[in-house]
Amino acid sequence: MSAQAVDIAKTIIERILSWPIAVFLLALIYKHSLVRLINRIVTVKGAGIELSAPTETAEQQQESPAQSPTGSLTAPEPQLALPLSAELLKRQEEVRNLGSGKPIVREQIKVLEDELTGLGFTLNTPDTTNVLIRNLATTQLIARFERIYRLIFGSQIAALELLHGAPQPESVLNGYFRRARKSAPKFYGEYKFEEWLNFLKQQGLILSMGERTWGCTVAGEEFLQWMREFRLPKKQH
Repeated sequence: MSAQAVDIAKTIIERILSWPIAVFLLALIYKHSLVRLINRIVTVKGAGIELSAPTETAEQQQESPAQSPTGSLTAPEPQLALPLSAELLKRQEEVRNLGSGKPIVREQIKVLEDELTGLGFTLNTPDTTNVLIRNLATTQLIARFERIYRLIFGSQIAALELLHGAPQPESVLNGYFRRARKSAPKFYGEYKFEEWLNFLKQQGLILSMGERTWGCTVAGEEFLQWMREFRLPKKQH
């Protein structure tokens, strides 16, 4: 409650007998402030009224939000970090010790360290860490594409190249599958179109565009680009 409201309320109370109409109007305007004011009256002296704020109890102080010396709210204390689960700790240990017992891994580590040092990178710095993470991501993508290439069918590659140009309805993709199965019935056997399409989805090469329409993902485009860069032959079936 502001000092101005307090002064007005005191005037209302002290002159309640002389200004009945004004008191009524002001009471309507400052109704909520008057309620808080009455709750803050501690003592009454003679014809006047002495107003003072009661001292906050310890419970009230605890319930009030913490404030800085300037009156603004301060940031809450950070929560304590929860302990890692046993499963997560085990996975961390596996990643930390990956290949540590293999001489070929230690040899490759030495090659990488010498290469980084030769390029002017300082080990154990944020810049070098970013370089290593980017190179690891690229290496993992190459390994992913090589695995896909071993498993993918020629008809799926042809359909992916079509989707690379523009999204296509599922009926068009089904046509690619039926023609491939007709040309190589023994190779496809009991293999179904749903399985054929699901492989492309599981590998992240295509995505639904709605209403049974499919398009090529960024991974699908990069896979085709990777095939071109390495001049890999298209598969027969």
